[in-house]
Amino acid sequence: MANNLATDYDAKSPHDEILTAARENIGSWFSYFAKNNEKALANIYFTYIDQWDEKDRAAREAKFKPVLSVNKILPAVRAVIGELRDNTPNIEIRADGAKVKQKVVDIYNDATRYIAYKSKATQAYQTAFESAYVAGYGVIRINYDYKPGKTFEKQISIEAIRDPISCFFDPQAKLPDKSDGRFSGISTCISREQFDKEYPDYEGTPQPFYGGNSFSYDDNQFYWGDEDSIVICDYYYKKWFNKEIFELDDGRVVDAKELKELQQQYQIDIIKYNSLPTNVTPSGQVIPAPPAPTVASSRTMADYQIRHARLIYNDVLDDVEYPSNHLPIIFVDGASIIYKGEQITQGYVEKAIDPQRLYNYVNSEIAHSMLSTIKAKWLVTATHTEGFEQEWQDPDANNILPYNTDAQAGPPQLINPTPFSSMLLNVLSQSENDIQDALGRYEESNGEQTNAISGAAIYNRQLAGNMTNEVFVDNLVRGVESIWRCVVSMIPRVWDTERTMSVMTKAGKVKSVKVNEQKADKIQNDITQGEYLTHVEIGASFALQKAKALDYLMQIFEKAPQTQNLLIDKICELLDIENMPEIVARVQTLVPQDIIAEENGEPPPPPPQPTKQEQMQEQMAEVKMMSEIESVINDRMKTMSEMAKTAEESQEAKLNAISKSVQAMADMMKAESTMTEQQIKANQGVVEQTQQFAGDVSQRYDQQADTTQQVLSQASSNREAKKQQQAQKQEQAQAEQAQQQGSAS
Repeated sequence: MANNLATDYDAKSPHDEILTAARENIGSWFSYFAKNNEKALANIYFTYIDQWDEKDRAAREAKFKPVLSVNKILPAVRAVIGELRDNTPNIEIRADGAKVKQKVVDIYNDATRYIAYKSKATQAYQTAFESAYVAGYGVIRINYDYKPGKTFEKQISIEAIRDPISCFFDPQAKLPDKSDGRFSGISTCISREQFDKEYPDYEGTPQPFYGGNSFSYDDNQFYWGDEDSIVICDYYYKKWFNKEIFELDDGRVVDAKELKELQQQYQIDIIKYNSLPTNVTPSGQVIPAPPAPTVASSRTMADYQIRHARLIYNDVLDDVEYPSNHLPIIFVDGASIIYKGEQITQGYVEKAIDPQRLYNYVNSEIAHSMLSTIKAKWLVTATHTEGFEQEWQDPDANNILPYNTDAQAGPPQLINPTPFSSMLLNVLSQSENDIQDALGRYEESNGEQTNAISGAAIYNRQLAGNMTNEVFVDNLVRGVESIWRCVVSMIPRVWDTERTMSVMTKAGKVKSVKVNEQKADKIQNDITQGEYLTHVEIGASFALQKAKALDYLMQIFEKAPQTQNLLIDKICELLDIENMPEIVARVQTLVPQDIIAEENGEPPPPPPQPTKQEQMQEQMAEVKMMSEIESVINDRMKTMSEMAKTAEESQEAKLNAISKSVQAMADMMKAESTMTEQQIKANQGVVEQTQQFAGDVSQRYDQQADTTQQVLSQASSNREAKKQQQAQKQEQAQAEQAQQQGSAS
């Protein structure tokens, strides 16, 4: 069916260039991707709606044969989707270089986590994965539009696309996510009445359509609407321009705008430098002048900006800059290949369609054979049934079958039923195995009992099922990485001024954080600078991961029983039993509470208050300790007293020695009056030795006395301090006891 456009009508508008390019680009995609879209629709119809060809169904129904559908594909698809829902992709933002502070990286992680939570990004992942799994490809959109309600504030959101065929991309794109394309977009069909409500100020005349036939996907053309409906396209395209870049002498590469900002900052810095009273620090170091940004080389390069045009067939409703350098419509590939330069998509269910058709046909034939064995068959002639056609149309419904006599044929004869063929059961079993092989979903993947008894055999069959899904999961990871690569590029453009933004911590707590805050000569939490990388991880079957994790934890538990209180809650979380959240909550009371607080992002809890019995035991132990300390002090005082007594005895000995020395010196001086000069010189050495001895004895005594006095003073001070502490604690205990008694009364 041809598109019902009045092609001879082409309204002039100031956006003719955008309209011409958009219509040409959109048409090129639907022509290029027509076969893939047809196959996608066929896969969706077969998986979810009907598995019989219309001609085959009509032929069997004409012969009154059963038409059965035993859908083996849909449970396998839903099982894989369920595993993905239990194993959501994890996004991590990393700094691309050492210049970015970790606190800013944390803000990026928390901001993306909040955006994902607010926009229910997991639903977008699951929808795109299911579409890629069945239809062969899926789509996710990063939207940037006004928040609901009366506001001028815009928000970033991740949107699920339930109809991927409504989206379009550049046929020349080479990357799996189509991010290297020139354009991408999505179309929305609304009624003309709804168009008038959403665009009340639109003064143009929408493109008139003639005919009135409804649209069919079999057109292989883009549908722009009819007399009752209008299609609005959100068309994102790259607008190219030339840009001059400069390499500075310090290795930095900047554009003209950034160079101008650096030069302005240099003028500010040099004025501040010249206003310094001195360029020498107190330590004598010279403060260097701020370096001027010096251009080492320059060149002209091609660059682009992303534009968002909202258009109908003959007019552009809006055309604004999109705050990113990535196209926001993300293509999520299934398992496509390139053949003769064209992309051929493949859904997971395609290889199972033929075995599933055979399975349904054999089941229908078995049902027909079973009905045939219990239904009576008669060999009659036209003479027998003449006048009794109604009764003979369904012989089993009548207890008495009247007939006419036929002299040549005799009476009607009952024919033995055709025996049931066991070959049908063999074909049925083989077709079921073919479906499992095509899907890679064996009984073990669904938790069913099979002849694979050992744990290793079950694990290998489950692993084989996971490997068949790996290419689809990996392509989803690529798509999710592209989503957050686009969002990360939007953050510094959307939040480019000082403001407070909402974020979500890893523990799931929503909080506010100030970004781009101007403080003195620096900007705190500057999210407009730096380069960042996105990293996405997703595991294999979540059930398989839980089983392996439980096995590992139990091994640790057996080899190190002392880890019981540290692992018991994690072990319980891996058990699929009823009331598990309540059990985990109770078990966590055994885990050290500081660990629970840290996992929840909360401050550590205060230490528990001791009971009355524990307080009494503590006081008794303290009294006992003080008694022991006092005993030790008394022993030391006794020792000091003995040392003092010894010092006094030493003092008497010293006085005696000094007296004897003085007496000897007096005798010597008396004798010198009668000595000759030679005799005085001969005795001079004895006099000096006596003086030295007296000085040494005095010095040793003074030192010993000083040390003894210091030890005695310190011991006395310590004893007094201990007594004061003990008295204060006793007073405090008595006051608390009195307060408790007062409260009780």
